[in-house]
This record gives sequence, structure tokens and C-alpha cells, in this order.
Amino acid sequence: MYIGISAVLAINLPVLILAFSPHCDAKGPVATCRQIAKAVSSLSAVAWPSSPQYAKDISHWQESSVQIAACSVEPGTAEDVGKIRLVGANKTPSKYNGNSPLAGIFDDYLAIPQASRNISTRSFTSFMESINYSGVLAPSGNRSLFNAVAVADFSRAILDAALNETKKCLCDINSLCAEPFLPSILSHAFGSSAYPPNRAQRFQPQAIYYYTWEDPQSDEVMQDAARASACQLRNVALSEGQDIADAPLYGKYAIFDTPVEQIYGNNLPKLKRIKAEYDPDNVMGLSGVLSRRG
Repeated sequence: MYIGISAVLAINLPVLILAFSPHCDAKGPVATCRQIAKAVSSLSAVAWPSSPQYAKDISHWQESSVQIAACSVEPGTAEDVGKIRLVGANKTPSKYNGNSPLAGIFDDYLAIPQASRNISTRSFTSFMESINYSGVLAPSGNRSLFNAVAVADFSRAILDAALNETKKCLCDINSLCAEPFLPSILSHAFGSSAYPPNRAQRFQPQAIYYYTWEDPQSDEVMQDAARASACQLRNVALSEGQDIADAPLYGKYAIFDTPVEQIYGNNLPKLKRIKAEYDPDNVMGLSGVLSRRG
């Protein structure tokens, strides 16, 4: 299933896409879709494969992120969203995306005093422009991926090595992004944090964005290239004497099969205990992104 909540959720708003692979068992995604169709009101809609609405709902500007679903659901009321909680009981992987605001569903989120707000139904291009993204958007239909390196500082040698890696890539468009943080970045919060797991030293994320290629048969080649680039940049930092052997990777940029220990470090046992207490049914794991890293 394709339901749950993503980072873009608060801006893009409501369509629920259910099931990565349509199985016909009694507790599988198709059965879940049928239960939802019976449970929700006439103000909500369930779309099935072959329908134009279904094709629209599962589409993604980045082709490698398209996931075939058993159905898609567009809830029409907050009450219907509550009914769709049965998805969690059936352990159906899910994601939440959307076309129009649902009254009241994001009130708690929008009430955060520190949050800046620019909420509207919008195209992906409009969304990227709203956050002042200055990079190059991938042409619709192409494939892409992220990888990450953590360094203590961005030296000239590291930046030169990053530039050299962009020249090696066989993809159509590629980008390596350095994100320098002020030395005081870790002073803005007190106590512990899930990430970074150790607040004694500042590490700076560098994103390797191999952006983009078209042929799905090139996926493994491009994934290996991204890993090789990360290894090269890490080796340059180590050769300079930077203490990054145990530096945590930024989860947003880390490649899909990164061991979760490399993101949360020694915090992982505590995070697992918290998850066992507050999310024993692994509802958050239904988003796909979290579940593939453990």
C-alpha cells in the first residue's frame, strides 16, 4: 500500500495510495482496499488500477519513486481518515499524498508557533519554488537517488574532489551539495536528540545526488557509482586527519540500504524501546522509507 505521511504531506495534501503489490489473500492490500471502500462515506473515493484517477494518484515526477499500488483512496472527510486506520491493523504499507486540504487534519501541525506557513494545493514545481530550491529539477519520468557523506569541515581538497566526482558520472544531470553549518549549530537545543546521536561534535552533511538517468537497467550501476563517490570523499576527509570514522550519516540523504546504526548510532537501542512502547504495531513502518532501514 501506498498511505502514511511524508515530509511533503503538509504542503501537498490528501490522497492515500494503498499497497506496493496487489496480493489476493484475505489480509492483503486488495482486501484492505475493499474494507476501506465499504467503510468510508460517499464523500471519499477508492480508485482501482486501469482507472485514470488511479494512474494520476500513483504518479511521481521521479519515475524511480513510482510504486504500483492495489488501489488509491481520496478521503473526503476527517471522519473517513479515522476509518482508514484499519490499514494499520492489516499491516499494509502506505503513504499519504494529496490534492486538496482536508479541514482540521493539520490543525495541530500548523499550530506550532515556530513554523512558517505557505500552505496551498500546488504543483511539485510550485512546491520546490516555495522553499527557494536553487537546484535543477529532474525531467519528469527520470530516475534518481541520494547518498550521503559526513565530514567535519569542507576543505578545498574535499570540494575539489566533489567537483571531480561530478565529472565521472555517466548520468544526464548530477549534483553534489555541501551544507556547511555554523559551529554553534548544536547549541540551539539542550539534552539528547535522535540525530545526531552525539552532540559533542558537529558533522556536516554532504549530499551526493546522482540526478538523473532513464533506463531502469542502469539502477545498480548508478547506485554503485553513488557509493563509490561517497567512499572517495570520505577517504579524502580521512586523509586530511578529519575524525569522521564514526560520523553519523544524515538520514534524509543516506542511500536506501544504509544500516540504521550509521544514522542513529548508540541511540538506536533507546529509539527501539520508544518505538516498542508507542508504536508496537509498526504503523510508522508502513510509510516504506522507515521500514526499509529497520
